[in-house]
Amino acid sequence: MKHNIMAKFSAFLLATALAVNSVVAKTPCKQDLDICGWALQNAGYSNEDLAWATEDAGQDSSVGTYIYDSIYNCYPNGEVVWSAWCGGGGQCNKAPSSNAHATCKGEPVYTGTGPWEGWDGSASISKGRVRRSRKEVEKN
Repeated sequence: MKHNIMAKFSAFLLATALAVNSVVAKTPCKQDLDICGWALQNAGYSNEDLAWATEDAGQDSSVGTYIYDSIYNCYPNGEVVWSAWCGGGGQCNKAPSSNAHATCKGEPVYTGTGPWEGWDGSASISKGRVRRSRKEVEKN
């Protein structure tokens, strides 16, 4: 019986550590920054997470490059908001340092719809809006 309790406790500790580590992996921005979708994927965000943010901004997440080659506003709490599409072919440039913004190789591509009224296709953090994360929405 004692061995069974210890095994369950060890499993609980392991699950807790994995949960904490996955949360840490999803907070790549120490300040408000623009970041590439592919960089967010490399930081632990799933396609589902990014598709949800993309759809929340009125975009069609079935267009694969709308997720991968887009710029997202990234916040220190781990929240990301889709901002602008850079076009296909890996056209989103990674930020040169951890405190700089990612950019598109050319001008961001206007997709005909945007995440906020008056959106002009630019990827500016000042035009972003903070919304509750998917996990917060699902809790309520």
